[in-house]
Amino acid sequence: MVLRVSIIFYITSIIYGPLSNLLWRLMDIFCYFDVLVMKKEGSLRTTVYRKPTHTGRYLQHMSDYPMSVKQGGIHGLFHRACKLCHNEQDNWTELELVKKELATVLILGTLWIHLSTRNPDIGRRITMTINLCVCEIAIPYIRGISENFKRTGERFNIKTVFKATLANFFRKTKPNIDTLDRSQCIYRIACECGTEYIGKTGRPLNTRIRQHKYNLREGHFDKSKLASHAFEEGHKIDWINTIILQSQPNTIHRKYKEAAYMLRSNDPISQSSLDISRIWFPLTDKELHK
Repeated sequence: MVLRVSIIFYITSIIYGPLSNLLWRLMDIFCYFDVLVMKKEGSLRTTVYRKPTHTGRYLQHMSDYPMSVKQGGIHGLFHRACKLCHNEQDNWTELELVKKELATVLILGTLWIHLSTRNPDIGRRITMTINLCVCEIAIPYIRGISENFKRTGERFNIKTVFKATLANFFRKTKPNIDTLDRSQCIYRIACECGTEYIGKTGRPLNTRIRQHKYNLREGHFDKSKLASHAFEEGHKIDWINTIILQSQPNTIHRKYKEAAYMLRSNDPISQSSLDISRIWFPLTDKELHK
């Protein structure tokens, strides 16, 4: 293999060597394969070299080659222009020529191939967009079926887009959860005397309220401070205006926050399951306001 490559380079130097040397001496131009070296203003510039017999036909769009081969050819032309052209004007001229030549053999549609690379000589990123699609079709989206149509269309360079279904035109709404149906919360129940009961529950709030009412009705005052207060003082409890102070899914955090709300209250009916000193009131009050 090495011997074969050496022979090819040797034959090339014999055929093109004298001609290249002549061009270099007369016009300060030297060409080798697809590289054209020019001497301008005391410096060397390179660009893409094309033979006089260059036809500009690289690959027919409707050929049976895979799409990856067609895309690879375009990527190669793009990177060749970016790597060999050291001047910005030459770079853009070459890219426009590549687009023009590809337009003669490719049917333009709406499937865009975005090419991007960084040219260190120009000092910024060069981008180019080439179109490779025959046409575009729109079909309704059906899961499991529309994807197969899209993959089949890509084999023939056809872009497939999905139409919006009827469900897309309707706003997805979720019914509001009633306050009494919420669970894992700290709540407050007011009494007509101005005091309030602060408690916590992991179950729905309406279930906890029914327990308070049952304890008051059946006389189980040892199970509910609220029922005991209403019976002993003869006060009416404002069950309807029960307020959820905060939701907290963590059981331990719920205990601490219940104690913090009781610490903020002047004279709550309920008794906290945790004892917190009033020295921590500024910190707990700040935490509850987050």
